[in-house]
Amino acid sequence: MHRRHFVCGVATSVGLITFAGAGLALDTTFGDFSADKSGLPPEAPALEAPPISKKGGYDEILGTVDADRMYDDVGHLQTFETRLTGTPGNNAAGDWIDSQFQTHGHAAGKGVKQTFKMPDGSETSNRLYYPFADASSYILICAHYDATSEKPSDSTPGADDNATGVAVLLEISRVLAGVKLQKGLILACFSGEEQGLVGSQVCAGIAAKERWPIDLLVNLDMVGFANAKPANIVVEYDHGNRVPENDHAAAGYGAILGSVAQTVGGLSAKYTDIWNSDYMPFEAKGYACVGLYDDGAEEPFYHSTRDTSDNVNKDKLASVARSVLAMILEVGVLTT
Repeated sequence: MHRRHFVCGVATSVGLITFAGAGLALDTTFGDFSADKSGLPPEAPALEAPPISKKGGYDEILGTVDADRMYDDVGHLQTFETRLTGTPGNNAAGDWIDSQFQTHGHAAGKGVKQTFKMPDGSETSNRLYYPFADASSYILICAHYDATSEKPSDSTPGADDNATGVAVLLEISRVLAGVKLQKGLILACFSGEEQGLVGSQVCAGIAAKERWPIDLLVNLDMVGFANAKPANIVVEYDHGNRVPENDHAAAGYGAILGSVAQTVGGLSAKYTDIWNSDYMPFEAKGYACVGLYDDGAEEPFYHSTRDTSDNVNKDKLASVARSVLAMILEVGVLTT
């Protein structure tokens, strides 16, 4: 088991979640992780979709999702010269994400920057945003904002992988302005994913050390590609990984996510285990994890300079955003 050492500098606290002070040394001892989604995914049984309550207010909230706005966000993220972890372009992209969160009109919104060093000595940051007031439990929605290609130092447009996931997170923040939930929400944009899930390992280590009360993690990694069957989506849920005690909860949440993907998003869902993305370090710490994925890692543009917005379907993005929003409203319990 390989042992990695990171130095994190984060400051501030949010409700019951107290963030580590600058200079906290973390040892992530749960081993190496891969970020390569190519190849056949691990199988998982299909789940029976439970009925969704769709309480009053759901349709009005979901109706404000803007496909063009998300597509524009994808286009903007691909304009950074490179989002390779630790480069100026990567840091500039993170700063832009922070600036977008701050414009969404959340009266109690708080941003947190988790800065850490990569194994090569370069510095990068996770960008976390808390749109609501403090809560006793949280839903964490995450996506990585770094990217790679065959020429990573020169160009990493990373449109599908993973500007699409970030665009959905930004849209969730915009749409939920003024909405009240019983649970809190954490929107996390991780860096260092393409180098072995480094940013999510750092965040999961802090979360476990400080006992963050996260009920559910939803990972969005490649969610905008539409091939000949644009309505397809892969619903991923933890099924027999490092901590078996969280499997039951993950299957329950996976069933809800599959249900809203079909009934609210109009998507045709197939199910797999979670694999090779930012939920893995959190699962290893015992959190219940699910995700959505567009099955695009077998396409020629994957991890290349051809991963541009031309491969992204804005209607698919909107369907994914509505699905995740419905999941948040259902699990987070919409209040009026």
